[in-house]
Amino acid sequence: MMKLIKVLIGSLMLSVIIAVSMATVGLMRHSENEPGVYSFSFSEILIFALYYITPTILIITTIAIVVYIMMGKFKRASRLVRVIAAVVVAGGIVCLSIYLFTKTDETNGVYLIPEGYEGDVFVFYNVPGAPPVEVENDYFVHEIHEDGYFVTSTRDMRHGIVTDQYYYVDENGNRTAVDNQCIYLFPTGGYSDYPETGEGITDLYYSGFEVTADGCGQEFMAGEHRRESADFDGVIQEVVREYFNRERE
Repeated sequence: MMKLIKVLIGSLMLSVIIAVSMATVGLMRHSENEPGVYSFSFSEILIFALYYITPTILIITTIAIVVYIMMGKFKRASRLVRVIAAVVVAGGIVCLSIYLFTKTDETNGVYLIPEGYEGDVFVFYNVPGAPPVEVENDYFVHEIHEDGYFVTSTRDMRHGIVTDQYYYVDENGNRTAVDNQCIYLFPTGGYSDYPETGEGITDLYYSGFEVTADGCGQEFMAGEHRRESADFDGVIQEVVREYFNRERE
């Protein structure tokens, strides 16, 4: 029991040493900051480092102790081997857990736009009878209709960091990349329609964007040119009529 307490105390001391070292390095770098830029104080860096480092080291230590005790069954393994193995296993488990916990999803969408098309593009998800989204190298492929929309039975779009790619596609299937400054992204949304019969409830999710060939730039990306779109109502009407066999309510 005393050995366990000593190990835990040693872990706490190690976390303090690491935190103090980080705070000291951060304090030394204050001179490198540009004038007018806020710099964290020594105490702020120390508290921040202790907040994250101390629990991590204690978790690693606890797991390492458990692994070390379990390896006691292997009589041929020396004490040094057991210590190293315990630390490696514990560190690996914690690193993997941190990676899985902080891993951020990506949208990973490919949009294939008919060559020469400019204007609004809408993508509708959860459309019964429509084909599922095809996957190409972990990217969802959206082949945009010549009228500027795409429908799929896939339940919902991917969410996360935007990593989408846009291409113009000619008649032969050749792709030409579209610069992101030629794309203005719309907010995502949903559409529900409850007809009088109470059947065939429409429950769609959609996203969209506007593409231009000649007006590319930061202002276009920011939507400073944007006015309310008149295309959406026409497109949703066509989707409801084609895939739900009725007029939009």
